[in-house]
Amino acid sequence: MDVTLQCLDRLESGVSDGLSIGATHVFGVEDGPFPSTRQEKLLCIGAEIAQEIRDDIQHTLHFTTSVGIATNKLLAKLASPQHKPDGQTMIPPRSVHSFMHSFRVDKIRGLGGKLGKRLLAMATPASQHTEEVAPKDEGSSKPKVTAGAIIDEYGLPGLQKAFGVDTGRHIFTLCMGNDGNDPVNMKKVLLAQLNSVKSFEQRTGYLTSESMFHYWLRILCEEMVWRFDEEQEENQRIPTQFTLSCDRSDRQKKLTRHFAVPTTVDATTFYAAASSQITDVSTILPCAHVVLSAKDFVSTVNPSVKITHFFKETNTLMKNRVGPVGQVDDGAEHGGGGNAIPSVPLKPSRAKLGKAPAALSIMQFFAKEPTPDAASNQGSVHGHNGFFCTECNKFVQTTAREHADHHLALALSSQWNDDDERPVKKRSKQGPMDFFLRKV
Repeated sequence: MDVTLQCLDRLESGVSDGLSIGATHVFGVEDGPFPSTRQEKLLCIGAEIAQEIRDDIQHTLHFTTSVGIATNKLLAKLASPQHKPDGQTMIPPRSVHSFMHSFRVDKIRGLGGKLGKRLLAMATPASQHTEEVAPKDEGSSKPKVTAGAIIDEYGLPGLQKAFGVDTGRHIFTLCMGNDGNDPVNMKKVLLAQLNSVKSFEQRTGYLTSESMFHYWLRILCEEMVWRFDEEQEENQRIPTQFTLSCDRSDRQKKLTRHFAVPTTVDATTFYAAASSQITDVSTILPCAHVVLSAKDFVSTVNPSVKITHFFKETNTLMKNRVGPVGQVDDGAEHGGGGNAIPSVPLKPSRAKLGKAPAALSIMQFFAKEPTPDAASNQGSVHGHNGFFCTECNKFVQTTAREHADHHLALALSSQWNDDDERPVKKRSKQGPMDFFLRKV
């Protein structure tokens, strides 16, 4: 947590003078005046804020916490476990060098794993010393290589020679207790899933009755509902799938059930949905672990695009195609002089017709066609089963768009059937027999 602004505000407003450290353990400052600089006073005010937060957690949740106070995130993280479980440690700038000489290099974030093993292998016996161990582990002492020892032995040139320019500089910076002013993100990191877990040990007793199982399942459901609401409010997202897992104490059988989010997410509804996943509780007793998890989150602000977003409702399409007099445009030209945009005609509703449409019969194709004069009064507006084409001078039983394709096909056919314009395939090469078979 970055409290720089709060510390500056308290110091400048006179709320705190930054001279008290309370119960804070200050590393490397046994004798001499402290604090002696403005930066150290700001650290002392940060220690006051940390103490207030720890007291609030203790009073509200009855939990103990340990805190690290330093000028950057790296040092604060390294200092936080120094006085566990109920203490806070401060690393002032004057003590950073001695602190890094006491801290294992492979315990620094970013220098563990394979990189940490390479650093330990590079350290000479002179830079190693045996780490103090408990009496029961006296026979298995292991060497301890500190970050300061790596700096003293290799320095920046040696680390760049062994690991490359960029990696060597990165290792050197971390071993010096500097993270490059890595920002502290106040926003909570988005988790891949939310878990509510209850474990039962043999010492405290496994779950052996159905009533106790449902008692703890209800508690886990209440916690998950609280986290569900918190995730929706703070991060604007909700999970879409829940998983209930139960482990027997003998590890011989594990039950896992997946279920979707209930319509109403409250403690009662969620508990009913979770408990319905287990038909026989006796099959998982005695139970050692009960896990309720939520995953597959979706945003509530910008929901992901679904395939249904690409389809429009019929009512919306009808509104766009109904003219001012309530007639449906089939894409033909009207008497207004403008060109209408072709569209797919819709089937007329039975309510408008007043009666059910009659079934098509062969006699309809021999019906008397309207005259051009009669059709001119109607323009090219189609009837219920077709429209009058002025080019064909007849009533057509298709849509305007489909009939326009018919005229286009006729025009292309006429062009290709013209002997003068028909493309002639030329022979690219003549063989020896062509001389005897050619026409005279």
